[in-house]
Amino acid sequence: MLEDQFIVGYSVHQDRTDTWCMIEHLEKTKQRLDTLPANIIVDSGYGSAD
Repeated sequence: MLEDQFIVGYSVHQDRTDTWCMIEHLEKTKQRLDTLPANIIVDSGYGSAD
């Protein structure tokens, strides 16, 4: 996760896909920063209809 081109959050997971980890990642990042960036950009896996 970036804010003004600085890395403000990251996480490492055992899952082969990160779509199951996004909510947990955002919650932990919000705990650390007390806020989230205004825009969150993710890859196409989160928009998949499957």
